[in-house]
Amino acid sequence: TVAVLPFQDLTPDAAWGDVAAILADGVGRRLLQAGGYRLIVGSVIARAMHHSSDPEVVGRSVGADLVIEGT
Repeated sequence: TVAVLPFQDLTPDAAWGDVAAILADGVGRRLLQAGGYRLIVGSVIARAMHHSSDPEVVGRSVGADLVIEGT
């Protein structure tokens, strides 16, 4: 089970936030296409991130074996 966290935009230009979201979605899609993975994304991750921003804590709280994060 893989949790794909929203990618973080570190640029000063807020317009790049969309690119970060697209990249995270793309990673999730590729994992689904590869097969053999159960994916946790979206609202489940968002709820877990309200309680903690630590990827390890978020992953554990949603039952993920692997957490993917990016910038």
